[in-house]
Amino acid sequence: MMNVPISNASAILAALAIVTAAAAPSDGNVTTTASTYATYRATFVPHLFLTPADMKRFSADELPPERWFHQKVDHFDTLDRSKFWQRFFINATFFDATSGPVFVYIGGESPISPLDVVLGHHVELAEQHNALVIAVEHRYYGKSWPTTDSSTGNLRLLSSQQALADLATFLEHIHDKFRLSRSNPVITFGGSYPGALSAWLRMKFPSQVFAAVASSAPIRARVGFFGYMEVVSDSFGDEAVGGSPHCQARIQQAFREVERVHQSDGGLDRLSRLFKACEPLTGDRDYVQLMQSLAGIFQGAVQYNNQVPLNVAKICRLFTGHGTSAIGHLAKLNDDLVRTFSSQCHSFSYDAMVQGLSNPTYSATSTDRQWIFQTCAELGYYQECRFKHRCLFSERIDLNASLRLCNDLFGMGEQQIFDSIEFTNTLYGGFHPGVSRILFVNGDIDPWHSLSILNEQHVQRQKAVYIRGASHCQDMKPSTPDDSSALREGRLKIGKLVGKWIAESRNEHHDSAQ
Repeated sequence: MMNVPISNASAILAALAIVTAAAAPSDGNVTTTASTYATYRATFVPHLFLTPADMKRFSADELPPERWFHQKVDHFDTLDRSKFWQRFFINATFFDATSGPVFVYIGGESPISPLDVVLGHHVELAEQHNALVIAVEHRYYGKSWPTTDSSTGNLRLLSSQQALADLATFLEHIHDKFRLSRSNPVITFGGSYPGALSAWLRMKFPSQVFAAVASSAPIRARVGFFGYMEVVSDSFGDEAVGGSPHCQARIQQAFREVERVHQSDGGLDRLSRLFKACEPLTGDRDYVQLMQSLAGIFQGAVQYNNQVPLNVAKICRLFTGHGTSAIGHLAKLNDDLVRTFSSQCHSFSYDAMVQGLSNPTYSATSTDRQWIFQTCAELGYYQECRFKHRCLFSERIDLNASLRLCNDLFGMGEQQIFDSIEFTNTLYGGFHPGVSRILFVNGDIDPWHSLSILNEQHVQRQKAVYIRGASHCQDMKPSTPDDSSALREGRLKIGKLVGKWIAESRNEHHDSAQ
């Protein structure tokens, strides 16, 4: 790893993970983009965090090759016939063409990988049901680029609507290529934003998608999302995952001490030294970046609890230990992150972040600019810290910082953002998708669960599985002997319903054939 400042949002999460993510191979470079890893993004890397043992299960020559589909650039302009190459992977190892289902793993705000079709709970289900497994990359991410760069004008075709149309068009291609019939039902799988896409695809294209599994899916767009910080803060008091009220109090104390230092004479200089800033904090925006970045460490530990080495229990052991002040524990946590990257400092410069995010050049792993555009243009999801909603961190982590970034990067005003996100909920129905055969899977430790459907009694036409102690998209990971009983039970419920859907499809096909 290069000895450079830590400032890349994806890189910070990778540092917490320690292990390589399933579909985000690192090129070893840490570039200057967003310095906070959870404030502007639903997730920064794919949701299948794999252990080193998982990664070694397949050699390079055992993995399926890249495939490409000539996709329409603009599905809603009949005069535009231009196309781009969209990447996908296929695993036909288990497939029974006569009656096997088609499982589509939907890519999102990160590159896809051949591992997406050979590892994961959906692949385990595919083996049980003789399914074809396909992973499809989202436009503008990975290697699927509809335009020459990601300049603001070129991002106009980056939207969930275009992505859904991509998937529908791609399914037509797969239907013809594999000569599929009604005896081969399509079931989609996705986690986080792709989980929402999974549900929305079933809603918008019900004739092509028989059923959908939507894991950790934030299907209600929201500008200000204080519920995220509520779950993060509550988790550090949850003894079932290694938290305690004492741990909560110490974390809260640490952030109050940071605020007191900030308000003192020479406070920014002291904070710059304490948290190893690459360049001195020079004003209010840099201070907000610092607070977002520090809170982001806790956000990531909860969001991916027990999927990455830094979890709730480890943080609480640090903060409830002896030997230093609460702010000292916070500085140590930040130091550990810096050392993980073999770096000497951490960038908290707002101007440097904006400069990095303004670079429109594509690369196979650059995702932050595109995803922030989507949050500004249609999704929101901006985490806010409000003390009245039990947030432990700082109220300087507010909506203003996110709205400012939308304006600085893309020239979007506040009213435009609110109107666009209201339109998204009108388009997809928010908590009321209004279509059957969608399963929403969530964990109570996942901070995103409050934007999803948790209880099928509230929405009669959908099914829901709510897993105690599970974190973000944890149900999608490969099964292991160390899985909790609640996670194992949740996966059994998912598998049972998928099997029921496949049987229903066969019955419908049989009835129509008579």
